[in-house]
Amino acid sequence: MIKILIQIFLFYILYRIIKEMLFGDEKPKKKIFREKEPEAEAFTPKEPPRAREELVQDPECGVYVPKNSSISSGGDYFCSPECLEA
Repeated sequence: MIKILIQIFLFYILYRIIKEMLFGDEKPKKKIFREKEPEAEAFTPKEPPRAREELVQDPECGVYVPKNSSISSGGDYFCSPECLEA
């Protein structure tokens, strides 16, 4: 059993030597350490981010709505005409 393993090992060594002599170093060897890769370009979104809208609370139903789409009356902001009338 040991004799067979030694023969396989020697055959492998011989194979590697012949392969190196015939083909040389055609393939680049794997590097242990990576070379520093160029930094990726900064992420740029397709659309500019929207400005955050201020939210106001409807005093009638308690729902938060954007200030620019609410209905204001007497310093209060309402989510709908129904809440304004109530």
